[in-house]
Amino acid sequence: MTHQLIWRRLILLLAILLGVVWGHAQVATAAASGTTGTANFTPSPTGTRLKAYDGYTVGPYLGISKVTANNVQNNRLTRYTTQITVTLSSGANQMGGSNYDLGQAHLDVLDAQGNSLLSSTSTAAKISGMIATFTPTTQVLKVDLSKLGTADLKAPIFVGASFTPKNSTITGDPMWMAYGFGEFKKDDVTTNNMKDVTINEPVQINDQTITGTADPGARVSVSLNGKSFEATADTDGKYTLSLGLPLSLLGNPDSITVYEGNDMGDTKTATAKVLKSVPVLDATSKELTITPADAENLSSDDDVLKWIVDKAGIEVKDSSTAVTDDKATYSSTDSDLAQKLTALASGDSTTIDVGATSNGVKAPTDLSIKITKGAGELKFTTVSDKLSYGDLQVPNTTTLFAPTSAPDVEISDTRMAGSPWRVTASADIPVDTADAKHTLSGQLMYVDASGQAKSLATSQTVATGTRAKGGDKVNVTDGWETQADKPSGVGKTGIYLQAKPNIYTGSGAASYSGTVTWGLIDAP
Repeated sequence: MTHQLIWRRLILLLAILLGVVWGHAQVATAAASGTTGTANFTPSPTGTRLKAYDGYTVGPYLGISKVTANNVQNNRLTRYTTQITVTLSSGANQMGGSNYDLGQAHLDVLDAQGNSLLSSTSTAAKISGMIATFTPTTQVLKVDLSKLGTADLKAPIFVGASFTPKNSTITGDPMWMAYGFGEFKKDDVTTNNMKDVTINEPVQINDQTITGTADPGARVSVSLNGKSFEATADTDGKYTLSLGLPLSLLGNPDSITVYEGNDMGDTKTATAKVLKSVPVLDATSKELTITPADAENLSSDDDVLKWIVDKAGIEVKDSSTAVTDDKATYSSTDSDLAQKLTALASGDSTTIDVGATSNGVKAPTDLSIKITKGAGELKFTTVSDKLSYGDLQVPNTTTLFAPTSAPDVEISDTRMAGSPWRVTASADIPVDTADAKHTLSGQLMYVDASGQAKSLATSQTVATGTRAKGGDKVNVTDGWETQADKPSGVGKTGIYLQAKPNIYTGSGAASYSGTVTWGLIDAP
């Protein structure tokens, strides 16, 4: 039994040791491990003109017989490569200026624009007139390829020479020029097998991030106004490039080009137009009060957004032309807006962010609208300025006359549903308009639904009710009696003129006027 326990332990220990050895072997194949070897290199016997001024060419040309590098992968340079060893061909270690003397020259590693990728200065060539002799014929060039596979540096990479004519300067600096005499090319097969990089559109001038998709794990980059931004695509291929500033402050580009690349400099690109004209929201008021009646009429997010847009006077304008888009659509990052507003207690507030989309382009900035729950308001919205009884004959007995038209009295109630209200009316005794010494022999009377007449010399309740859910307007005098309904006498509810036989009429006719006072009370 003891031997079995030891044997099991030995097996477990052996398994662990094997795992460590396997992991070490995997790391050893990584590009950054220090692997040195021949790098796939294509010589260019007649040279590639990378950066040169008009009239300046070279001949004879350098010949390169061998190139090796550290931190290569599959015989290719990588972004981890820090040195490239170049061996010049026998008898081809001289480069000449065509009809001009050389001032300086040295071996160089260059990008496609002729920019040097050296991290330290290489050995200067020996100059004799128009000829530069490069010795030793094998040189180790230290390089910085850390940006390989990004917008700043992609294949091909050239090995060649940088040089300047003797005593020639541009704005006080030497006229450095560059020729390549061979290149490390990109791998078209690898490039074609990479997933296409995409950019999520629209891209707007005020955007501070660029998003899209690429090959999972790919290095994604963009160069803007001399600044580089990088990200790594996640396992789903999604990437986000954080710029820190809006595109408007990063060169105000008309378009952007995003690169995806691998460690060897193989790249794919995607380009998107930058929209410089964007929707902009504005409002006449960013603080609103919502009443209980308003909240009751809002049942969806769309209802709430429409209410906010109307009440706040929100408009969407083009940032370039200032033209208003009446067909813009509105949205919010919040949800359950109607419930959110209904749940507010009187006096409480909340903030709702409102966004807009115009012609398929979303406004880069939302509006924050503060909404406070009010208690609502009870008020008159309409009160007739005249109550006329027309031309009447003085009666032989006390008589009640209806008006020529009913008074128009309307109230608005935006309080909580079920809140009570009461309307009252009172009137003074009408007086002779020609001679204020005479008062009407009679008075104004309110007749209720039961037919009972009450003097308006004291205030009388003429209508009562509670606010109904879903409605906030009530015409309290709708259906009251008029002379069109019944020339004289009591028929329906209304305010009647009580006239007595002894009314003063002067020489045959008199006109009387008085005042009706209406009251509105927020109680039963």
